[in-house]
Amino acid sequence: MKTAGKHRFSVRAMRQWTGPVDHAQANVPAKLILKLDGNCAGAFDISATREATPDVEQIVLPLTPGDHTFTVGIANDWWEQATGYDRSLLIAPVRIAKISASTTPAPVPNACEIHGTYPVPESPLSANACTGNSITYTEAVAKFAPGTTFVTLGSMRMEARAQHCHKVTGCADWRAVDSLPYQFTSTDDRQGATRSVRWLGLPGASDPTRVALRTRTERWEPDPFRLQLSYLKGNQGFDATMKYNGLTESFEDTRFPSWVGECTSLGCDNAVGRVYGGKYFGRFTRSIVTASCLQIINEQTVHSVNDQYDTYEVGFLARY
Repeated sequence: MKTAGKHRFSVRAMRQWTGPVDHAQANVPAKLILKLDGNCAGAFDISATREATPDVEQIVLPLTPGDHTFTVGIANDWWEQATGYDRSLLIAPVRIAKISASTTPAPVPNACEIHGTYPVPESPLSANACTGNSITYTEAVAKFAPGTTFVTLGSMRMEARAQHCHKVTGCADWRAVDSLPYQFTSTDDRQGATRSVRWLGLPGASDPTRVALRTRTERWEPDPFRLQLSYLKGNQGFDATMKYNGLTESFEDTRFPSWVGECTSLGCDNAVGRVYGGKYFGRFTRSIVTASCLQIINEQTVHSVNDQYDTYEVGFLARY
């Protein structure tokens, strides 16, 4: 700022809500906060939800010569981890104009207090993200409605990392990855079965995921249920199955085949070929399924040449 004077700051904003319309937080306005040089300059309730007709808020502030920092934000950001319901604020570029004004609104020190509920999501790879006793047979049965054979427990989040290693020189640092390798098997009348490595992306925030329980078609007392972890990524899908041991009341690290490849619905019931086998689930380093949460961490190794290999670790986390 070269010369002193009063300036009008105009902010166009709209509230964004992701969740059911009858939720308690659905119609709560988003609180827009404005700060000048770190000091609270004002706060406004934003109720507009249409981008074509946003709320327009203005405030006049005196500025002295020199550099200044003007920031905008939300004071009551809200997010519910279990459901993914979210309240946020969309803000257009701020317009600033020098004016001749006779009055200057006084700052409201407490108006910019942050009081939202927006916890940092737990990492599916973090230790003890899900704790408690394993789900019991009685608790699992209670999840089903009478007469049904399938129940959706909730959605899940996934996170993966990898490190490149050498047999002699050791491993590099872990790095985040957004896709994982799997073994694709195809058959040919002349060549027979051939295998190749393909890649499947991890689900993003907008991709559908599902954690479900399904009863066995032919019920056997020690094996009454299957736990299914499913997601879609574009036109690709993934569906993995774990066996529930009714004697020990725990889900086992078993190598049940899983679907992967082109599909259009969660579970990939119409996918062509069960091509994962146990390759995706190489070795469980953590596996816990309780009556209210689930965490599975799996590790697998892909070997290349010259004693080099890559270790992949993927975590699944769900709360229901």
